[in-house]
Amino acid sequence: MTEAAPNPFRIKGVARNEAFFNRLHEIDALSRRALSGEHTLLIAPRRFGKTSLLDKVASELTGRHGVGVVTVDLFKCPTLPEFLALTAREIIRSQKTPLSKLLAALRRRLPRLAPKVLINAQGEPELSARFESNPITLQDLDDLLNWHDAVSKPKRKLLIFDEIQEISSYDPSGKTEKYLRSVIQKLENTTVFYSGSLPTLLKEMFFERKRAFYQSALLLELGLAPPAEAEKYLRSKLGRLKPPPPAEYVASLVRAGHGHPYYVQLLGYWSWEFFAEKRDWDAFSAADVIGSIFRQERTAFENAISLLTQQQRQVFRAIAQDPRKPVTSLDFLRTHGLPGHSSVRKSVQRLEALGFVLKTDSGYVPSDPLLALWWSGWD
Repeated sequence: MTEAAPNPFRIKGVARNEAFFNRLHEIDALSRRALSGEHTLLIAPRRFGKTSLLDKVASELTGRHGVGVVTVDLFKCPTLPEFLALTAREIIRSQKTPLSKLLAALRRRLPRLAPKVLINAQGEPELSARFESNPITLQDLDDLLNWHDAVSKPKRKLLIFDEIQEISSYDPSGKTEKYLRSVIQKLENTTVFYSGSLPTLLKEMFFERKRAFYQSALLLELGLAPPAEAEKYLRSKLGRLKPPPPAEYVASLVRAGHGHPYYVQLLGYWSWEFFAEKRDWDAFSAADVIGSIFRQERTAFENAISLLTQQQRQVFRAIAQDPRKPVTSLDFLRTHGLPGHSSVRKSVQRLEALGFVLKTDSGYVPSDPLLALWWSGWD
């Protein structure tokens, strides 16, 4: 390695190409569902690599199968009009038809659409999606989605609504959910992927009988990656250093990160930086790297813990110190000095709703392993 060798780990933005962290099973599953027309709900806590995974799947589907992909990020849309406008804009931008032909086709098929040719930031012409009924209405979106599904090319499409839980805040009556569901169920050439980071709210939206999206999508939950995947990824990147890291050092990173995609990247990133400075694996330890991360993440960790009540903090610390144990068992309550099982159960439910813990087949585990390590009193 030379002094100028770039760090191969990516801790900000979307991880693409060689920076992407595995997820081979999920890529295969989502690709098959997109090609077979199976609408899917992808749930993952924040920083689990959901956006990077969807970006990777979209790239594979476009490159290998010629699927047209439209992605709408609802975090950019605090209101219904902004959601409708962004969806329309992304659909128009996704078209590969020459501008003049696209303009003519839109005017012919959607007479209420009044597109304008604008010059974007790159100095290139593009169409704006403006309707006569400005701002855009649900009916306008219905017309545009049906045009996109039936007429535009390529024939097979994938529509991704990222952070779909935001739509529930647009109106308390659920009218938007009902209308969108009615539009989507008529589409014949478009698969829809919904994704989000609030498991409790999303499961209410898609699995409670009274909700409009009830049973409208298959569920795929993105969990922590297997330790073997994390180890393979870290070895492949850190192995470029000369000499490569000792096996026990990599194993220590794997144990600390628990297969969490963000922390696998972060642990790898700071290991690379420490070695670039020290030039000797014996000059620092995995604990030094973790300590550096704690200093970097301290404000974020403190802000996260501040969202919890005193009892919720106590329960979270207990789960962090003793994961996968029956949280309402007498032994667990006594060991961690917790109150009655009814109060603990409510705290656990709230921790799960807020994304602090995940429910696995073997019990509850922290969703953020380094936050848990920090909060449990790591020294």
